[in-house]
Amino acid sequence: MLLTADATRTIQGNSGLTIRAWRDVSEESRKLFAALKPPSQPAKLGLHLLPGPDFRIMAGNFARNVTDGRVGLLMAVAAKS
Repeated sequence: MLLTADATRTIQGNSGLTIRAWRDVSEESRKLFAALKPPSQPAKLGLHLLPGPDFRIMAGNFARNVTDGRVGLLMAVAAKS
C-alpha cells in the first residue's frame, strides 16, 4: 500500500507514535537509482533470494517508479508515545 507523506505521518500519529525525525529523501533516491546499473550476474547470496526469481523485474520496476517520480521515499524516526 502506498501513501502520501501526509497520510503516512497521520497514520503513525494515530497509531500512538510520535515523529522524532522526518526527512524526504526522494530527490537523493532519484539520483541514486538513475545512476545505478544492474549487475550482469546476481550475487550468489543476498536479499534478492527472498522475493524469488522475479526480483530483478520487481527491482527494475521500483527503480523506474522512483526515477520517474511516481514513488517518493522518506526516512523517519518514531517513538511510542
